[in-house]
Amino acid sequence: MLYDILKIGVVFLLRTILKIFWILPVKQNRILFFSFFGKQYSDNPKYLCTELSARSMEYEIVWALNDPEKWKAYIPQSYKVIPAKGMRFLLYALTAKAVVTNSSISSYIPIRKSQILLETWHGGGGLKRCDPNGTYDKFTFMIVGNEVSGVVESSRFVTEELFKKSFGYTDCDFIRSGMPRNSILYTNNDEIRQKVYDYFGVEDIENTALLLYAPTFRNSFQNAVFLQSEEKLDTVSLLNKLEKKFQKRFLLLFRAHHSFAEGFSDTDYLDATNYPDVQELLYASAVLLTDYSSCMWDMSLMKKPIFLYTPDLNDYLSEKGFYCDFLNLPFPIARDQATLEKNVSEFDQVSYVKKVGAYLSEMGSYESPDSAKKVCDWLVNRMQAK
Repeated sequence: MLYDILKIGVVFLLRTILKIFWILPVKQNRILFFSFFGKQYSDNPKYLCTELSARSMEYEIVWALNDPEKWKAYIPQSYKVIPAKGMRFLLYALTAKAVVTNSSISSYIPIRKSQILLETWHGGGGLKRCDPNGTYDKFTFMIVGNEVSGVVESSRFVTEELFKKSFGYTDCDFIRSGMPRNSILYTNNDEIRQKVYDYFGVEDIENTALLLYAPTFRNSFQNAVFLQSEEKLDTVSLLNKLEKKFQKRFLLLFRAHHSFAEGFSDTDYLDATNYPDVQELLYASAVLLTDYSSCMWDMSLMKKPIFLYTPDLNDYLSEKGFYCDFLNLPFPIARDQATLEKNVSEFDQVSYVKKVGAYLSEMGSYESPDSAKKVCDWLVNRMQAK
């Protein structure tokens, strides 16, 4: 408790000091984007930024990244790129008319009332709980919640359970749009699939399917780990089952969570961790294998097969928990290899599509092909409002 109070005091002190930047005018055409606190050029901020750029409007687009060189090849030259830490970042964060993030913003940064703070968030479906833990967390949630201008809604359920109850966001606009990143999942675009296959050197597109394995993190976000070695998959056996079921050759893509401290020990896979856009991977993949990752929500929009491998489900339930009833999700769940392979063998697409449709309806999904357009419309209108 005392430690929490000390941290709260430090936040108040930093907010007071940083208000010196308020003597500088807000740049009315400047928009600052960052994704996962500067780790990536990705996710909802990227897709919103792309939609905004396509409108040929006179905005100064700035991206904050921890490693600008890593993303240099993917970012349009018209965007300004700055480090995601330090005085320069603070200068842009406190003078931009709009700040767009998918994972909140540090509570010590005092956003002005004349600025726009847009929270796109980075997960639909309301799976893993994100409740404040202790006095300090509750304080930071309250500070940021008071400064958020708009929140992107992926579903009615997420808005009520996550944004309102856990985060305490109430005095802001709720943008009933769906997540900008999911717009491409409604398109019919062979170029995306070709792009992914080319990236991994896969030539026989017609007869080759991709299994995307994208697990989420365990432990704390700061010390994230993967499954214990005895719980990891026999991927060769699994691929054989998939090939027998779907009558195609399958290749395994492994996508590590961006917070993982360790990778995947298997040798027979294609490493998709550094592929710049997970939505393109989902679009190109025929099947998703995950555990508790919100990417299952995105994949479900395309009604593609999703299998859940959760050998540590009991531990995860006790340590973190879920907003929804995990065991009643429409995706086949397995706690061991044998059950996972059985779920693959017995998979029925017709029944599955009906279950997924009912699930999306029950959650109150707002996802749509024009999600990015809807959010962009909101942002432009707020930018232009006097």
